Amino acid sequence: MLQRSDSMNYVTSCHQVSSAVLNSPVGKVWEALKSFNWAAILPTHVKSLKFLCGGANEVGSQFEVVYVDGSVWTFRIIEISENHRSFSYELVSASPETSFSSMQNHVKLCKITYDNTTYVEWSTDFSNDVDSHVVQDNGFKKTEYFKDFKKIFG
Repeated sequence: MLQRSDSMNYVTSCHQVSSAVLNSPVGKVWEALKSFNWAAILPTHVKSLKFLCGGANEVGSQFEVVYVDGSVWTFRIIEISENHRSFSYELVSASPETSFSSMQNHVKLCKITYDNTTYVEWSTDFSNDVDSHVVQDNGFKKTEYFKDFKKIFG
């Protein structure tokens, strides 16, 4: 029989997904998000974003995000699709360091035809060394990010 102990590692999901509906046409939201002008889109969370190599809409480009809390994370764009209105990016480095080995994000937009609004789905996949608190916090942060999105896109 399996016994529990305080030192036991508990299994956690390495996938987190959040979604929201924005009261703006998908084209408007897509143009804003793919520009990677996150300081304007997420003003209460992102202080600045700059490309270290390449640029927006270029697979392989690296960009640095300085968050308002002072942390600095560098990401690399790994996929962009105009057809599917989606992009993916992975964490390259973080200061201070993270407690997990890797993280990939995928953002996808869909047009809601009924009322010409936008459905946003933002998923994150972590390496299996992630802590359940990190996964849960990732969901809370996305909820806060969506609040910023709603201020801009309705």
